[in-house]
Amino acid sequence: MAKLRFALFGLLAALAVLLAGYLWGSSGRGAAEQRAGVLEVRLRLTEAQRGLAVARVDLFELNFGRASRHMEEGRRAIDRLAAAVDREGPEDAAQAVREAGDKTRQAQQLLAQMDQAAGSRAAEALGALERVESMLPPR
Repeated sequence: MAKLRFALFGLLAALAVLLAGYLWGSSGRGAAEQRAGVLEVRLRLTEAQRGLAVARVDLFELNFGRASRHMEEGRRAIDRLAAAVDREGPEDAAQAVREAGDKTRQAQQLLAQMDQAAGSRAAEALGALERVESMLPPR
C-alpha cells in the first residue's frame, strides 16, 4: 500500500511539474504572436511600397516593360498585404489596402496602354499604403 501511495504522489508531482512548465512556456506567447503578426504586415507593406516606387521610377525613365513587371510585383505584394491585414488587423486598414489594390490595377491598365498617367495612379496607391502604415502600432 505504501508503494502505491508513493507512486501516486510521484505521478501527481510529475503532472504538477508538467502543468507548471506548460503555463510558464505559454505565458507571453500571445504577445509574441501578435508582434509577429504586426511585423508580417509591415514586411508585406514594405514589399508593396517598394514595387510601386520602383515602377514609378521606371515610368519616369519611359521603360514601360520594367514598370509593368514592378507594378505586377507591387500588386502581388498588395494581395499578400490584404491577406495579412485580414488575419492580423488593424481592421480599419483593410479599406486602405483595397483602395491601394484598386489604384494599382488601374495603373496596370494604363501601363498596358503605355499611358504615363499610370505613375499618378501608382502615387495614389502609395498614398493609400502610407495611410495603412500610419494605422499600424508604433515599432
